[in-house]
Amino acid sequence: MHPTVLKPLRDKRIVQIACGEFHSLVLTDKADVYAWGRGFEGQLGLSKSIEIASTPQYVKSFYGKPITYIAAGAFFSLAISKDGSIWGWGEAKMGQLG
Repeated sequence: MHPTVLKPLRDKRIVQIACGEFHSLVLTDKADVYAWGRGFEGQLGLSKSIEIASTPQYVKSFYGKPITYIAAGAFFSLAISKDGSIWGWGEAKMGQLG
C-alpha cells in the first residue's frame, strides 16, 4: 500500500486529525467532523446501522454545533464544541466517556 488522497476530503481544509485503534476522525476549518474506519462500538458517530465506513463520512450529529477539537481512543471518540461542551461516543465499558 502507498499513501493516497482521501477523495471525499480533497476539497476540505483539514485542521486536525485523530486516530483510534481502527478508526480516524478529521476536523475541518469549517468546524465539521468526518469519521471512517471500523465502528462496531459506535466510535464513528455516524449511525447505529453503520459499523464500517471505508471513506470519510460527515458526522451529522454536529450539524449546527461547531466543533473546535477532536480526540480518539481505541474504541471511542471525543469532541469539544465552540461553546465548551464535551461530546463522547463509542465504547464506555471502563468509564472513558465519563
